[in-house]
Amino acid sequence: MATQLHQVTSLSCEAWGEPEEFPSGLKLTNTGSVVIAAGTRIHWAMKGGNPSGNFTFAHALAPGKFVAAPGVSGGWGAGAPCTVHFTTGPLHSKVAAPALGQPEPISGLALAPLHATCLTGGEGEFVDHAALRNDGPRTIPAGTKIHYAVNPQVQGSYTFGAPLDTKQQVWLELPKSTAAGLSCSVTFLP
Repeated sequence: MATQLHQVTSLSCEAWGEPEEFPSGLKLTNTGSVVIAAGTRIHWAMKGGNPSGNFTFAHALAPGKFVAAPGVSGGWGAGAPCTVHFTTGPLHSKVAAPALGQPEPISGLALAPLHATCLTGGEGEFVDHAALRNDGPRTIPAGTKIHYAVNPQVQGSYTFGAPLDTKQQVWLELPKSTAAGLSCSVTFLP
């Protein structure tokens, strides 16, 4: 009988910072079992809903790590708990990274597949670069790996060193020159 592992995304939230009696920030700790990807958004609220606010993770947050966030405007002692709701997910990243409005309902966006288009380009008839554009509905997390292929002779892999927002692009260096204006296939790897 196989053991099934469940990946859990969970955050704890508390008032934190200086001065300790009435801190002006929050401590968001990843208490889950998966990395929270850069670009993930949350809505937080102190008891009673006041104050409350939104926060977007600028960097991936590994399990057990925390990030300081601005937020509390006094009146709450250090350690006072707050609630957290994911507003676009949660989004997960496959690699650990250093820690450093009104909430939207959780939708299929967090589960939407990643999608990118690829087109060879540059100066001249033959080029050695391709533009890889995020045409999906969400940010491609740092550490995501892809395989691209222009043709059987021109293909390779790429790992995103930083998150790539929707409608943004990066340039891939091709292993061999090829004609400009060709589409590449893109496969996201597990």
